[in-house]
Amino acid sequence: MQSLHATLEAETLALAQIRREAPQRAAQDFRDEFEREMKLLDDDDDVGDNGQVIKDEKGGSGVEDKRLGEDVVEGMAAPLNLDDFRLERQQEVERTWDEGLRELVRLKGVSALCSLVVAFNC
Repeated sequence: MQSLHATLEAETLALAQIRREAPQRAAQDFRDEFEREMKLLDDDDDVGDNGQVIKDEKGGSGVEDKRLGEDVVEGMAAPLNLDDFRLERQQEVERTWDEGLRELVRLKGVSALCSLVVAFNC
């Protein structure tokens, strides 16, 4: 029984250590990968501040998407069209707002009814 408690304690301590270290390790891995990708993109093509493409010696070209503020390199997927998502999200917010208002009106009616019942019971 004591050995099980000791094993449980050891595993609990190991898990706590992992929980402390994992976020920092993941952030460092992300930072390293991001810097590596940015260096690769910078080596391939340069895009000027005004969106002009500066071709490299390989003849590749880069395109700057002003709307998203991202550089898109030829051959990579195009940026997502966020307009559809925004419209869908707007509709969802409007539906939720309407449902909330209807629920408040219903609750107000219940509250008024309860007030009448309490008033007549006195």
